Amino acid sequence: MVFYSPPPNKPPSQSRKKSPRTLLIVLACLIAVFVVVPLTNGSSSPDDSPAGAGHEQSTAALAVETKPATQTTFAIGQPVQSKKFEYVVTGYECGIPSLGQYEVTKEIAKGHFCQLSITAANIANKAERLDFDDFKLLSGEIEYSTDSWVNIKASNDDESSGFLDKINPGLKVKGSIYFDVPTDKTPNVVTIKDTLFGKSATINLK
Repeated sequence: MVFYSPPPNKPPSQSRKKSPRTLLIVLACLIAVFVVVPLTNGSSSPDDSPAGAGHEQSTAALAVETKPATQTTFAIGQPVQSKKFEYVVTGYECGIPSLGQYEVTKEIAKGHFCQLSITAANIANKAERLDFDDFKLLSGEIEYSTDSWVNIKASNDDESSGFLDKINPGLKVKGSIYFDVPTDKTPNVVTIKDTLFGKSATINLK
C-alpha cells in the first residue's frame, strides 16, 4: 500500500516582500513630486515677463546709441556757447609788435602779440561782465594766457571793445583778445573753458 504525502510547504518568496529601504525610496520620490512640481509651476519664465518689456529695453538702448555727442571741436566762424556768452572767433593774427596809438598807453610785446578777434552775445538772463580769462592759446602742450592789462590798454585806445563791459541779455559786442607769445611760436589752437556743457571747447585757428 502506497501512502501519498503532501509536499512540504514552501516558504514565501522573498522577492514579494518589500524591504524597509525600498519603502523609504518610494516615499522619498512621492515627497519630491509633491514639493518640486508646485515650485516649478510657480517659477517665472521668459514668457512670464510683462508685455512690452523687451521692446522698452530695446528702445532705451537705441536712444543711448543714437544720442548725439556734445561737440567740443570748432572752426573759425562757428559759435561756441559758454554759460553766459555765445562766442564766435572771426579772425586771428600774430606778429604784432606793439599795441596802443599813444605813447602813454603803448604796450611793447615781449615776444609778439597774437590777436584773436571775436563776437560775444549775452545768452544769460541777466547782465554779465565780459572778460577773457576762459580763453587760452595752445602751441602743442604749451598754454598761453591773455594779459588783462594789455587788453585794458588796447580797449582804451579803441583797438578793442567789450572787454570788462557789462553786457545786457540779448546784446552782442565785438572784441579782441591779445596774447603775448615768443616770436618763434605761432599757436594754432584756442580753448574756451566753462562752456555750456562743462567741457572745454577747442577752436582750430588754421
